[in-house]
Amino acid sequence: MSAQIPKGMSEARQYFEEQQLDFPFIPSDRQAEIKCLQSDVYATIETDDSPYDLPAFLNKALSEKVNDYFLFGFAGHGVSSRVMHYYAVSDHLVLLFQKGFGNGQKNTTKERDEINGVFHSAKIFFEAMKEAVDKGKIPEGRRLVVIVSDIKGSGWGWVDGTPGKIPESDWHVTKDFLQALDTIPDP
Repeated sequence: MSAQIPKGMSEARQYFEEQQLDFPFIPSDRQAEIKCLQSDVYATIETDDSPYDLPAFLNKALSEKVNDYFLFGFAGHGVSSRVMHYYAVSDHLVLLFQKGFGNGQKNTTKERDEINGVFHSAKIFFEAMKEAVDKGKIPEGRRLVVIVSDIKGSGWGWVDGTPGKIPESDWHVTKDFLQALDTIPDP
C-alpha cells in the first residue's frame, strides 16, 4: 500500500506538470506541509505577502528569526508580468528566485530550461549547506543569501546574525549565482 500524497503536494505537482516544468526542490520531510496559498502559489508557510514582493521576503529573512520555509509558483501584475518564484529560507540559506515566464514573445523553452536549472541548483545548495553545517563548518547565525531575479537584480553574499545586513562591499552582483556555491566550506 503506497503512502497517500497530501492534497497540496498533488495539486502543486499537477500544476507544474501542466506548465511543463520540473517540480522545485522541496525536501521530502517538508512536502506534506505544502498547501495552496493562492491561485498558482504553493508554500509550507502562511503569508499575506505577494511572492512578487521579493524585498518583503528578503527583509523578513534578514531582520527576524523566521522558520524554515519554501514558497513557489507564479505571481505578477497581469498577463505580461507572469513570474515564477521559488523562495527557500533556512537557518543558513536564503534562496530567492524570480524568473519571467511566457510573457509575450519570449522563448518559453529557454525560460523553462533556466527555471529547471535553478530548481536543480537549489537542491545542490541545500545539500552542500546541510553537509557543511553538519560538519560544523558554518557558525550559528551565518547565512548565505542568493538572489536570482529578472526584476530586482541578482547577487549573493553572506550575512551574520539576526537582524543581519550584508555590507555593500560583500554583496556580489552577478547573474552567475553558482559562484556562491563555491563559498560554502567543504566539509
